[in-house]
Amino acid sequence: MSLSVTELVRVIELYHAGAHYKAIARALGRDRRTILQALKRERIVLRQDSPLPRHWRAGLSPVQIAELEAYQAQLDRTMAHAWSHVQRKAATVSRDTYTFASEQDYCRSVQTVVPPEAPEALAQRLGVDLTRVLLAYAERVQQHNEAAWC
Repeated sequence: MSLSVTELVRVIELYHAGAHYKAIARALGRDRRTILQALKRERIVLRQDSPLPRHWRAGLSPVQIAELEAYQAQLDRTMAHAWSHVQRKAATVSRDTYTFASEQDYCRSVQTVVPPEAPEALAQRLGVDLTRVLLAYAERVQQHNEAAWC
């Protein structure tokens, strides 16, 4: 499955910022081959990345781990607030569909999602590899998805 233009731009940004393509794939919930093909199709010069760490926490200090976990919790709160806002502003809500009175209402609703900090900025602030930030995010998404199936 191909990437949307927005996803493609973000993939390229993350890759140029130093993230491993496999970590990008996990964070976006995409197959690694899709990410790799997209980068090649856009003629991005691929680098020889080292293998992914066995776990995103490996080798990080307790302070770095705590900061990454706090970021994830803040991101969870931001997303919960955004979903609540979308549900309140939608004209009709069904199991799979949200309908808005106008395109402007829709745009205002979805633009309420502003991450607490860009992953690149977080990685730089903490002095960690961007790949670790993406792997931590991917793990959190996986945990939420597993909890939703229970």
